[in-house]
Amino acid sequence: MSKFKIAALLAASLLGVSQSQAAPVTDTVQAPTGFFVPTDGQKYDSPYYRGLGENWGWTHGVIAGAIGTATLNISAFDVDAPPQVGFVGEIDKVYANDSGTWVYLGDLKGGNNIWAFSTFALGASFFDDINAGLQVKIDIDTTREGWFVTLAKSSLSVDDGALPPPVPGIPEPGTYAMMLAGLAAVGSIARRRQPK
Repeated sequence: MSKFKIAALLAASLLGVSQSQAAPVTDTVQAPTGFFVPTDGQKYDSPYYRGLGENWGWTHGVIAGAIGTATLNISAFDVDAPPQVGFVGEIDKVYANDSGTWVYLGDLKGGNNIWAFSTFALGASFFDDINAGLQVKIDIDTTREGWFVTLAKSSLSVDDGALPPPVPGIPEPGTYAMMLAGLAAVGSIARRRQPK
């Protein structure tokens, strides 16, 4: 069997192993879905930088199998949430659908002009919804004070699945590993094919 075929079989088997594992799992919804911003350079651009009355929702992919723990991690930019004396701050409410009922999970966290994840623990009542594709929505600027926010991604992490970087346009760590493995295999094959 040629070395090229061996490398191809090895790569295919590694992909098969990573795809068949039930846990830990992370499903990330990001651009071009909905109004998730594609790049950091577009964070102030319409329609991504959204305010009052520009609420929206999205659905995560199906995560099948038994679930032990689950968290929803939403990456947001420019959430002026830290309360100060005499300062209400920005309040952007996050909801998830639990068997047909929208349940309030909490508010986005963050700071002025930074990307940050807000993490929401999901109890066992959400597990059947995660198995079917969890629905999430955001209610922006509930205090009606003129606040705006940009979302980069929504990551649903089951049983401590890896969390991607909060900044938009940066691939998840697993993507980097697969790209590097593929490049290494191609480089190895190319070196061996060169005449000596």
